[in-house]
Amino acid sequence: MEPNNKRIEGHFLVKVLLKAMAAALTDFLAIAALVIFGNTFGVKASDVSVAATFLLAIVGFIILANICMPLNKYRLRVILGCVVGIVVAAFIFNDLFSISYVSIECVMLFVLFAIATEPFMRYLNYAV
Repeated sequence: MEPNNKRIEGHFLVKVLLKAMAAALTDFLAIAALVIFGNTFGVKASDVSVAATFLLAIVGFIILANICMPLNKYRLRVILGCVVGIVVAAFIFNDLFSISYVSIECVMLFVLFAIATEPFMRYLNYAV
């Protein structure tokens, strides 16, 4: 909660919605592609579900990192704390996230789509 003394210029709501649109489109298209990929190649629905949960978290962390630019020690600690928090929460509150077991297929699916998500969101941010 750092102080921000910059005045808002232009249309605030339009700016916020345009920034949020890139993240929303990334979430939608990444999860849609993940589900289609999983159905096409016969990946279990539970693996697709767990990979989708972690993929949504990754997109959230990308958004958080973009908002926190330029990074300083405090902001980096906030991001790292959030990452550690989601990992710990996934293990402790696995019923809440419906994470019963993380298989190798799930991890491979997640890593594949996480790698593809970052550049996709970066290019969407340039376009919007």
